[in-house]
Amino acid sequence: TVTVSNAAAPPPPAGSQTLTVTIAAGADDAYEDNGYDAASPEAWMGFWNGNNEQIGLRFANVTIPKNAVISSAILTVQSSATEDDSNTVQAKIRAKAVDNAASWAAGTNSPSQPPYTTSGVDWDNGPWAGNAAQISPNLASVIQELVTRSGWTTGNAIGLVLLNDGTALNADRGITMFEGGTPASLTIIYSTTGTP
Repeated sequence: TVTVSNAAAPPPPAGSQTLTVTIAAGADDAYEDNGYDAASPEAWMGFWNGNNEQIGLRFANVTIPKNAVISSAILTVQSSATEDDSNTVQAKIRAKAVDNAASWAAGTNSPSQPPYTTSGVDWDNGPWAGNAAQISPNLASVIQELVTRSGWTTGNAIGLVLLNDGTALNADRGITMFEGGTPASLTIIYSTTGTP
């Protein structure tokens, strides 16, 4: 099943709060295929010429209280101007399973290196229009796993990873990175009442 990637986010529940965090530095988004690149204006997820293509997106200063109840978490990215592939990409979005995600680094903290959250959300995509906002499925389960960690503190960073999840043919989707002028953003709707 191909996931619709431009669906509207659900309305926030009564009494909830909304936080939007945007990639704020070039070192906070990174891309891997047969190498590592944290300075490209665009990045790709999927599979191409025998290589998994995977993206890391680090969102700093996520001011969500520990044990907050997450009702919605939506990733918004801008598609690359050079979208021209019609094959379906099978991707999964997870996060680094750490209390406070460090900046990406080749060989020591790249998107392809675990640990990852147990929770993951499929984001399988058919063709994208170029230069258009693309909206992920709800990532609430992924973010909930992080904010209930014993070491989570408001203001910590979250490192999302967009991993190839079975794409076998040449197929990929491109997104604009910080250096391309339209970085990714993460919008989280949460409540501080109730128990996860």
